[in-house]
Amino acid sequence: MKRAIQRNLPFHRRFFSAESGGVMVMSAILFPVIAGAAVFAMDHIIVTEKVASLQRAADSTAIAVAHELPLIKENQGSGNRTLTAVANNYAQRKLPDAMLQTTASREGDNIIGVELTMTVDSPLNQIFGGASKQLSARAKAEAYGGQNICIISTDLSKVDPGVGMDDKAEIKAGNCGIYSNSQEPNSIRVKDSAHIEANFICAAGGYEGSKSGTSTMVTTDCPQIGDPLESRPEPKTRRCSHYARSVIGKDETVNLQPGTYCGGLKIEDNANVWFNPGIYTFKDGPLIIEDEAQAIGTEVGLFFDDSDSYFEFKDNADISFSAPETGDMAGILVGAKKLCDSKRCSTERNFKITSANVRSLLGTIYIPYDDLVIDTTTPISEDAAFTILIVDNLVMKQSPALVLNTNYAATSVPVPDGFVERTKTRLVE
Repeated sequence: MKRAIQRNLPFHRRFFSAESGGVMVMSAILFPVIAGAAVFAMDHIIVTEKVASLQRAADSTAIAVAHELPLIKENQGSGNRTLTAVANNYAQRKLPDAMLQTTASREGDNIIGVELTMTVDSPLNQIFGGASKQLSARAKAEAYGGQNICIISTDLSKVDPGVGMDDKAEIKAGNCGIYSNSQEPNSIRVKDSAHIEANFICAAGGYEGSKSGTSTMVTTDCPQIGDPLESRPEPKTRRCSHYARSVIGKDETVNLQPGTYCGGLKIEDNANVWFNPGIYTFKDGPLIIEDEAQAIGTEVGLFFDDSDSYFEFKDNADISFSAPETGDMAGILVGAKKLCDSKRCSTERNFKITSANVRSLLGTIYIPYDDLVIDTTTPISEDAAFTILIVDNLVMKQSPALVLNTNYAATSVPVPDGFVERTKTRLVE
């Protein structure tokens, strides 16, 4: 046996050392292996990239839908169809060329769950004719924060409470935040049977009142809030309008035109006045609406130009105004000129509501240097889609109910920037 092996050694050496045709043989043996490995590698890379892009799309879709959760209402028995439709729109934007299936569901009041499924044809599928692959990705996002603001007391005078309420006065601002920048111990004062209903109540100083005086605990010593409208330019005061009347009285029905009303304007008795759209500037005198008079207007801005101009809504006057939708006073129903150069100053003007029939003040009342006094026995502005107050001090007496709705989608009057807090979102899974 040993001899046989020795006789054949030269043959084995020549076979394994021969170069003629060896490369082709080895190539023929190794090519399918190398090609297969390359296809597998390419398939893995492509699928990995698809999975990553699908997960990114699921994450961004969940965040986008969570941001809209406060606005999305599902009909009973709808099976999350609205949520899924909204989610699918977002997902399709992220992966416009993909074959996607989207499902979305609410998992708690503020959490949205999203699942994306994508069908892909990988290189292996195309070569070997296998079934398409189904890739999936899941994400959950939470909506948090989001605080509407209805009242800011600037308290520039630093004397009175930022918000002071006596008797049976009420503020009904269930979905809103109330801020008082007064740093006094009685920054927010709620006495007697007065009551504040609000989502959030914040005082830079202290709170004076009982626990039953507010629907939620007052946060004291909180940071002062800035005036979101501080940089808004005031409308220009033009020369006195020649057609401007100073008194409209008994049995008169008048279509009023915007302009500058020098000397003020009194609407009294049973006068019926329609304010045409535009800006009404009052100079050297107040706007007084009293008795049984009726004053109505849409897209109206009331601007008070000097220390002698302010408004008083008295007696049983019927008042219903909405703010302009565009222009210098877009979203602002009432504005007043700043009367001093100091950054922190206040005036002696008092804007007063004592009428028993102020049905709607739709828009923002922006008088950060002046006090607003509400002294009546009936609801104020309960018909308005929304009302926002920025005042120096808010004083409420007797038993008025100041109703501050937040039905922003129900009107085309814009809400000024800074009052509707955008909902924040974050991924939770």
